[in-house]
Amino acid sequence: MAENAVQLTVFDNNEKISPSPQEIKQSYMDKDVEDPMLTPEGETGTDVESEEEQINRTLLALVLCRRNIHQRFTQNRRTLTNLFKILLFIGLCLYIGFAFHHSFGDEQSLTLLGIVCFGVGYYILSRCLRKYGKRLRQQFVISEKQSKLSRSLRLLYWWTLSLFLASLVAYVVIESAIKRPQNLVSVVGIFVFTGSLLLFSKHPEKVRWRPVIGGILLQFVFGLVVLKTTRGFQTFKWLADRVLEYLNHTNRGVTFVFGDSYADHYFAFKVMPCIIVFSATISVLYYLGVMQVAINAVTAVMRVSLDTGPMETLHAAFNIFVGWAETVPVVQPLLDDMTLPELHAVMTNGFATVSGGTLAAYILYGAPANHLISASFMSAPAALALSKVFYPEKTRRKRTQKIPKINSTEQGIIEAASSGAISSIPIIAYILVHLIAFLSLLDFVNDTLAWIGARVGVAPPDYPVLSFQYIASYLMWPFALLMGVEVVDCRPVARMLGIKIFINEFLAFENLGVMRSNNLIFQNYTSSLPNATWHWTQTDDVLLDATGQVLKGGVISERSATITTYALCGFSDLVALGLMIGAFSAVAPSRRQDFIRVAPRALLTGIMACFLTAAMAGRSATTLAKKNLYKT
Repeated sequence: MAENAVQLTVFDNNEKISPSPQEIKQSYMDKDVEDPMLTPEGETGTDVESEEEQINRTLLALVLCRRNIHQRFTQNRRTLTNLFKILLFIGLCLYIGFAFHHSFGDEQSLTLLGIVCFGVGYYILSRCLRKYGKRLRQQFVISEKQSKLSRSLRLLYWWTLSLFLASLVAYVVIESAIKRPQNLVSVVGIFVFTGSLLLFSKHPEKVRWRPVIGGILLQFVFGLVVLKTTRGFQTFKWLADRVLEYLNHTNRGVTFVFGDSYADHYFAFKVMPCIIVFSATISVLYYLGVMQVAINAVTAVMRVSLDTGPMETLHAAFNIFVGWAETVPVVQPLLDDMTLPELHAVMTNGFATVSGGTLAAYILYGAPANHLISASFMSAPAALALSKVFYPEKTRRKRTQKIPKINSTEQGIIEAASSGAISSIPIIAYILVHLIAFLSLLDFVNDTLAWIGARVGVAPPDYPVLSFQYIASYLMWPFALLMGVEVVDCRPVARMLGIKIFINEFLAFENLGVMRSNNLIFQNYTSSLPNATWHWTQTDDVLLDATGQVLKGGVISERSATITTYALCGFSDLVALGLMIGAFSAVAPSRRQDFIRVAPRALLTGIMACFLTAAMAGRSATTLAKKNLYKT
């Protein structure tokens, strides 16, 4: 085409569109160039459209068509959205109807029914809150300004709380002292753990007892539902089974990446990938808004029960579902304004709970999943309650903080899953690095202690081998007893407590998983061979005489294993102390000295919160008889 030929351009906006064929022809005539649409002889009788013009006209038609469709859709967006919802609702109703017609009454159909009821209830509640929530809040605020009604509400609250507390004490005394006297030890442990923190409190005269009593009562009610009621126990057992089923899907990705022999390196190639999958799942649930609903619900319950600050309460609820590291960005904007007791409460929340990814790893170690899940919920109010005992506020300041909205920054489900998986890399690195380091150091320490003991005759066969675990089994023995652990199991449980506090909770859970596996072997041995004998060795192992099998680490009852699960479920060890100080100092460097001052007390409070949760579980857990596990 000639140099000054008209260039045809299509613009998808309201400013420019492709020119019409008549405009194209007129432009050629104005520029005094040869019209390519004319015949070679210059005759104008027959117009021959060029290939470029045909393409241009086609594009113009497509642009106009798309613009028209977009305008129609914009004008009728509300109608189309409602139509889509109606079609989706009809489709769901048809599917549910066919599903229940196909089978109803089994576990899968009841699960579907529960999901449907939850979805419908959540939709109705969210619509009502969106429409009437602001009006209700305004009326509530206005009514609170009326002093007489406000005093009446407070009086009614305290009378109700007092009656509930009196009923609780009566229930505990009757059930524990008469039906199961052994559970009374756990009740003593609850008072001892709380009283010891009060004895060494920063300001014991300033302790506000409402959050303390409210936190312990909330913990008790939750433990009562989970451990004493059949429906509650079955609900958490069902939830734990679903979690295990979900984690089993990790095998597909693990097999593809590492091959069928991944079980040869079980911890690295099975346990760690579960953390990746669980972190990705949590991130997706945040994107969908599911986690926000759960966190806000727990926050509302805890604020009413404990009357604590909005930020520390939100942080405690947040820690139930994710780890302390993921909560740092949530509290970062308010760290500079927090008082020392509030910083203490936030750090205690982190020490007393664990992340969802590490929870999955504990499950694969053999810890009971239903008790791990309930421990995550029970430790949150315990952490807030004990933090108000050990480091109370000098003066009660006005709660001006607002709970920030927790929104996902990802743009889609794929991005959410990807970012969640990537965020698990530091967690996996932390676990692997510390396990390699501390297992090696522990082996060296044990060899050194064995050598020192052998120099003075503390060695087999007259005495057990001197080791860190052996020393810890005596140092932590009183704590295990106060939790309600059976006397014969106190030393093995105390050994795991020492490993958890001074080394790492993963090693402690690994020992717990081994001992629970030993329980199954021991029960099969005693049931199949009623007259068979066995005995404890000098290394605290159990030797089955009839088969010659050695159960490393010994055995403990299922009740003691349950209590131990609650005691170990927390990120409270000496390594975590340094990690938490470093993480909070990185986001708020001006408060570094405050973090260093508060962190040791917060670590001790977090440990005691785990012990308090275990004692609460020991008071509620059913006593399971253990066949002659006394040393013979």
